[in-house]
Parts: sequence; C-alpha cells; structure tokens
Amino acid sequence: MKTAEALAKGSETLPQREGIPDPRREALWFLAAAWGEKEPTLRLRSERELPVEVERRYGGWLERRVAGEPAHHLTGTCPFWGR
Repeated sequence: MKTAEALAKGSETLPQREGIPDPRREALWFLAAAWGEKEPTLRLRSERELPVEVERRYGGWLERRVAGEPAHHLTGTCPFWGR
C-alpha cells in the first residue's frame, strides 16, 4: 500500500463525529506516528510504499479509534499547537 492509499483508507475509515472533526487530518497524524515520519514528509512522498509493520500498526490504530479509543492513547502522544 502506498502512502496516498493509506491516507485515503484512513479518511474513509474514520467517521466524522464529535472528537474526530477532520478524519483526513487524524489519519495523517496516525500514519506519521506509526511510521516515525513527519507529516510534511508523508505528503511530499505520497507514492512511497508502506513497510508491512507500519501498515499493520496504522490499520490497528484506525480500528481502535473507530471503536472509540482516544487518539492520544493509541500514539502515546498528545500534540498541542504543533508541539
């Protein structure tokens, strides 16, 4: 799966609801955290193939997030104003 495909999948998987106002933004955050990359890098390299372990971690986080688990519990981080 390529980066762009993973982001599209995440955007489709995550429901837009209270707590998830922007599914695409949250999908990008999850993918960056799962891969250990910065978000701008993922945007610039959208045709790069995901390593299998990153794809598994990202998919698992999406499933758990849809089930209602808080995003910061999944990634272990809680960004605040870009920090």
